[in-house]
Parts: sequence; C-alpha cells; structure tokens
Amino acid sequence: MATLPLYARYAHPRLLAVFFLGIASGLPLALVSGTLSIRLTESGVDKATIGLFAYASYPYVFKFVWSPLMDHVRLPFLSRRFGQRRSWMLLSQAGLIVAIGMLGASDPIQSPGATAMFALLVAFFSASQDIVIDAFRVEYLTKEQYTDGAAMGVLGYRVGMLISGAGALMLAEILPWSLVYSAMSGAILIGVVTIVCAGEPVVARRAIVYRGVGDWVSQAVKAPFAQFIASHPRWPLLLLYAGTYAMSDGFIGFMSGAFLRETGFSKTEIAAVVKIYGFAATILGAFAAGMLVRRTGLWKALMLAGVVQIIANLGYLLVTVTGAKLWALMLAVSLDNFSGGMMTAVGVAYLMRLCHTDYTATQYALLSSLAALARTTTAGAAGYISAEYGWAAMFGTSAILGIPALAFLLALRHDDVMQNLVENREENTET
Repeated sequence: MATLPLYARYAHPRLLAVFFLGIASGLPLALVSGTLSIRLTESGVDKATIGLFAYASYPYVFKFVWSPLMDHVRLPFLSRRFGQRRSWMLLSQAGLIVAIGMLGASDPIQSPGATAMFALLVAFFSASQDIVIDAFRVEYLTKEQYTDGAAMGVLGYRVGMLISGAGALMLAEILPWSLVYSAMSGAILIGVVTIVCAGEPVVARRAIVYRGVGDWVSQAVKAPFAQFIASHPRWPLLLLYAGTYAMSDGFIGFMSGAFLRETGFSKTEIAAVVKIYGFAATILGAFAAGMLVRRTGLWKALMLAGVVQIIANLGYLLVTVTGAKLWALMLAVSLDNFSGGMMTAVGVAYLMRLCHTDYTATQYALLSSLAALARTTTAGAAGYISAEYGWAAMFGTSAILGIPALAFLLALRHDDVMQNLVENREENTET
C-alpha cells in the first residue's frame, strides 16, 4: 500500500466502503449533541438543562455491555443473508431511522421527557451501529490499511456530522425541526446501501462451541477481557489513556452550539464556519495525522496531537472576548477542528491495533466506551460550569482536561506494547 500513489491508495474499494460507513456513523451524533443543543436553545431551554441532555449520549459509554451479542449471536434470516457483521448493522440502522424521526417529532418544551427518551434511543441505536462498524473496519481492512482506514473513517464521520450539523442548520432556516430530523433519518440510507453492497469480512475466527448459558458468558463476555489483559501487561495504563485522550475535545462539544448562539452568531454563520469551514480543517488534520504516524510513529503522533488539542481549545477564549466576530470564530474553529481531526484519526489507529480478531466488536467497544465515558461525563458538567462561572471558565477547564492523557501517554513511552506501536510497523500485533 505504501508504494501506491496517494489517490490510488485512498480509492481502494475497501477504503471507500469505510468512508461511506463513516458517514452513517457520524450522522446521528450531531442530532443528539450540537444540533440538538441549538434546537433546545431556540426552544427556550436553559443552559444547565441543555447540559444535562449530554447524558442522553450514555449508550456510547455502555455499548461494550451488549457488544458480545454482536460478536456471537446470529440474527434469524438476516445473518444467513448478510452475515454476522452486516446483519447487526442493518438492524441498528433500521432502529436509527425510526428513532431519529421520533426525536424530531417530539416537543422539548411540552414534553422534555419524551425528547430525552428519543435522544437516548437515537444514541442507543447509533452506539450499536458503531460497535459493528468499528468491528467491520478492523476485520475488513488489512493491517497495512489501518492508518489509511482511520483517516477515511474520520473523513466519512465528519461528512456525516456535516450533513447533520451544517445541513440540518441550513434546513432549519426554512423548515420546522420535525421535518429537518425526518430528512436526517432518511440520510441513514447511505449506510444501508453501503453495507448491502459491501461484502462480509472474511476473518478466521476461533470456533467457539457453547454448552449452555454459563459457557456462553464465559467465552463471549469474559474471554475478550481476559485475552486483552493477558496480551497487554500494562493494560490499566492503556485503558486509562483510551479513556482520557478525547476528554478535552469532548468536554466542549455539546455546549459549543449554545455558546455560539448566545454569543450572537446566526445558524447560517455557524453552519458556514463551524460545520463547513471546520469540516475542511478536520479533514486536513486527519490526513496530516496519517502522514505523521508514518514519519514519526504512533506514540509521537499521539503526543503531538494531545498537545495541539490543549492549545486549540483555548482558541475559543478569544471569541469570548471579541464577541460575534467571524474572523475570531474562524481562527478558533481552524485550531479546534484541525486538532480534533488529528486526534481522532491517530486515536482510532491506536485502538484498532489493540484488538484481537476473535473479539473485535467487544474489545473495540470497550476501548471506545472508555473514551465516551470521560467525554460524556465531563460534557454534562460543562453546562453547569458555563452557567455558574461563564464561558471562559468552561473553555479553560477543557484545556486542563487534556493533561491527564498526556501523563498516561508519557508513562507508556517505554512500554513493550507501546513500543511495538511506535515502530510504525504494518505487522500483525495479535498474540
């Protein structure tokens, strides 16, 4: 793969499939985060309550709980027709289409409980889809394609967020929110078409024979965690890093839309600068991360991305001083999205290389759930901090939250497992 021209490498059918599945994966997130916070702000919901809606994303945190089902349970009819990975993906996408439509139809003022419940359902089906997409990507790509696959996945993910971010905001200027969400539910068909057209990954998994419920729990639930611990002697540090590397960026994600609307930016300006212009910065960051990994190794790329992310989050402090000035917003968004794309791409490549193919869905779900746990838990506090102490305090806190990940990464610098990743080999790291 490394000898191919850049355009030929990324035009590979498998990488294109990963790109389109990334769109399906990223599309629901804004609908229960940034776009939802703007909708709630316009409806008159107070900032502290808006912050609490971030907890509707908790299914992303606990998705490892039901991930063993997607590794080992076969769905009637669908599994025979589409295979293990694609059948679960189609079921998740069907649930998403319905849940997104119902979220749009709810009224956050008259029935805030219903709005929260449907947001929770969207997050549940989105997290379920992510479990399978993550496992599919690890199994569908070759080891040599992991770094490129991470970049393409981030590209697709950000396109999906662009559709449900900028696209939804632009539609909301001329349509009621209920119709906007209906349009977004229809966009999930991008993922449906992709998974129907793509082939099922061909992976040599260890044959597992179950002799009862206890045996299933032992082999489908306990074994993935036991294998991970046995393969990675310093697994507590690896898990701590996996749980904190995205914390700084995730902290401000849910409240950023409310901040910009309160500062005085219009939905059109937010769509143009944050979503569209920011999308370009994100993609540059993602592909810069791919090149950085090849040149410096994964550890140095992770360290640099973490430092840049801390600095970037401070860029929004400028906006709190200047007010609704587009040049200040563009500068802050450039820093934030470039660092976010960089951190996401290199983080995904890191998580992919830690998984064993016998337990891909379960192990990747555990690792990504840890990242979602810290991100979602701290994001809920962002609304309270902004309400009590102001927006500047919220952005300053976000920078501080980036420090623990750097500390864990420094502690892993000379770890045997991290050294294997640092060397930037495209070899199989399975044990």
